[in-house]
Amino acid sequence: RRGYMTVKNRAGTPAAGGTVYVRVGGATSEKPLGGFEATDDGGNTEVLTGAKFMGPADDNGNVEICFNI
Repeated sequence: RRGYMTVKNRAGTPAAGGTVYVRVGGATSEKPLGGFEATDDGGNTEVLTGAKFMGPADDNGNVEICFNI
């Protein structure tokens, strides 16, 4: 892994090694377009290829993800 960042998780429960999804449709105020999520929402999310969650989110929903860039 070569890149890391902290993001706000908008849906689901992140876990170490879990798949990272990005919202591409069906936006709401809680789930904006471009938001990071830990659960698939059909055609409304896409897998962020090469990215994985590093562990669970904190009490505010912030979670670290890593990229294989």
